[in-house]
Amino acid sequence: MPDLTPPNQRPVQVQLEVDIVQTDRVAVWVTSIFSYRDAFTFELNIRKKESTKYIDTYGFGRPPSDQTAGQVLFGMEFADGSVVSNLPNQRRSALHFSHSWGGRQAAGTRFYSELLPVPGDAIVYFAWPYYGIGESNTRVNTDPILEASQQAIVLWDEKSDVIHTVPEDEAELAIPSGGWFEKQAGSGGGSISA
Repeated sequence: MPDLTPPNQRPVQVQLEVDIVQTDRVAVWVTSIFSYRDAFTFELNIRKKESTKYIDTYGFGRPPSDQTAGQVLFGMEFADGSVVSNLPNQRRSALHFSHSWGGRQAAGTRFYSELLPVPGDAIVYFAWPYYGIGESNTRVNTDPILEASQQAIVLWDEKSDVIHTVPEDEAELAIPSGGWFEKQAGSGGGSISA
C-alpha cells in the first residue's frame, strides 16, 4: 500500500494511548498516534493468549484466510457525527490501511485518517466476533490529537497528489446485530458482502 501521509509535513507524536478491550484471552489498544495538520495516524494493537490462528486486523472486507482468527471490526465516530471505520462499505471513507505486522499472538495495524477529529469526545468502536467479543465502545478525549496537529511542521507548501488504491476482493464479513457496526454497514446484522 502507498504511504498516504502528507509528504510535506513532519507530524507530532500524541501522548495518548487508548485501552479498548481486555479479556482473559484478548487485549486491544490504540497507540503510536501521530498528528499532521489535517490528518492523523495510529496503530491498532492486539495480543491474544492462544497461538492457534493469525490475527487479521486489516478489515475493509478483504477475504479472511482460513489461517486467521476472523477479521476485527474497528471504527471511530467524532463529535460532529463523522465516521471512519474498516467496514467494507467504508472503503472510500477517510480511514486507510497503511501497513501491518504480527503473527499468531501479537499484531498491529497502522491506519491513516484523512479526518482530524473535531473538538469533543470521539467514540472508538470495536468488535471481534470470532472471539465472542461483541461491540464495545470507548469514549476518548480528542483534544491531544487536535493540539498536536497545530504543532505539526509544514516543510513546504505544495501537496503531492496521492492515489488511493482499493482492494477488489469481496468477502462475507460477520457483523454483530443491533449495534453501531450494523448501523454503519447498513445491514440487518449477520454478514455483509464487501
